[in-house]
Amino acid sequence: SMEYQIHGESLKPILAREVRKSGADVLNRVVITNLVVKDGAVHGAYGFGLSDGTFYVISSRKTLVATGGASGLYRPNNEGLARHKMWYSPFNTGAGYAIGIRAGAEMTSFEHRFIALRTKDTIAPTGTLALGFGAPQVNSRGEEFMKLRWAESGGEGAPTPLRLEGPLREIAAGNGPCFMDTRHLNKSDLKRLYEAYLDMYPNTVLYWAANRIDLTTTPVEICGTEPYLVGGHCQAGYWVDVDRKTTLENLFAAGDVAGGAPYKFVSGCFAEGAIAARAAAREIRMESRKAAAPDPGKVSGESARTFSFRQTSRESSGRIAPDEAEARLQKIMDEYAGGIRTSYAMNEAGLLMAQEKLEELSGDLSRIHAEDPYALMQAHEVVDRVDVARVLVAHLLARKETRWPGFQTRQDFPGSDRRYEHFINSVVGDSGKIRIVHRSLEGAEIPWKDAGVPKEEPRLKRA
Repeated sequence: SMEYQIHGESLKPILAREVRKSGADVLNRVVITNLVVKDGAVHGAYGFGLSDGTFYVISSRKTLVATGGASGLYRPNNEGLARHKMWYSPFNTGAGYAIGIRAGAEMTSFEHRFIALRTKDTIAPTGTLALGFGAPQVNSRGEEFMKLRWAESGGEGAPTPLRLEGPLREIAAGNGPCFMDTRHLNKSDLKRLYEAYLDMYPNTVLYWAANRIDLTTTPVEICGTEPYLVGGHCQAGYWVDVDRKTTLENLFAAGDVAGGAPYKFVSGCFAEGAIAARAAAREIRMESRKAAAPDPGKVSGESARTFSFRQTSRESSGRIAPDEAEARLQKIMDEYAGGIRTSYAMNEAGLLMAQEKLEELSGDLSRIHAEDPYALMQAHEVVDRVDVARVLVAHLLARKETRWPGFQTRQDFPGSDRRYEHFINSVVGDSGKIRIVHRSLEGAEIPWKDAGVPKEEPRLKRA
């Protein structure tokens, strides 16, 4: 097999050029708010124009969701103006997940979160240092702890969750901070390293220069990011078949929004897009029916919901801004659902509190006031993130083991459990209640009592 270096900054211009050449109609600056669903099948999507506030009802025979994963669920490393200095794009708000969740699509593996090991403050890749320049992880004592304490798991080549868990345990043991050791680099190495970062993370080189950091004498401090949901690095997303078809008729998913296929990365996401597109085209050729017209009542209802945040009076008592709601969401997730504050660890009591507080927050979202179309988009982003967070917490509660240390650490269930060697899925019903579904690796549903979990999810006990 061969590996090819990908220059990510070039991907979007290349893709945009091909889209223009294809002759496809493109709706830029249109925010998708929900799917058009009739009789359990998807027939398009609703949205609004960010520039002019036009409400869109888009009809389609087949719909492909390729909107990426979800960031912004947890409180990030940096706050204030630097809050979007993060690993995953802040523009990936989980909207693709949310529209499927609200439509009743089955989701999988939300508990399999991804947390990136990055350079502190600038949140730049550490893989460049480790793979490209042979920099090992060291603690404050100068010990190469991955080689010392994680040799049986592969040392520096240990699975991704353990390369995060390693420094977390060093810090907990009083051996932090932790670093990528660059002190073996020479001037030629430094030049190549600076060039690599200037291509993708230029502010990292500026940070080193501004702080007079000489990498030949000073190692690079590292940290974990806040948790994300991504189907490409881990496996959170829609439950799909081999054609990337979801459990909703006419709806496909590809890339980070598609679940159950981890470690596909860029090339795998591209492959999924091609697989889904070919399958959708094949179905269209075989069918004669057109997209069903949406129910007029549902159209008016979705239009009212979409613009409801503009109708709330700014002076009305108790109105909140979108960023205030987002901050509340991130605080809940950070403190009770395994964020940076708890070194990503969690237990049932905390998760139940997160569940309760998210329900309260969900009920408060109708009080968001959007002053303009941009704020309206932000309001819908918060709604989407809260819907995704509710499902995430339900998944974290359902997996009563520690399957991926660092990514999914249950303090009350510290080891792995063979009874959980299967997928944990979920479906949200019309009432908004989340139903957990346990599926075998082959996809068959596992009876609840055989899944090694109680029949009823425990509720938070108040003193």
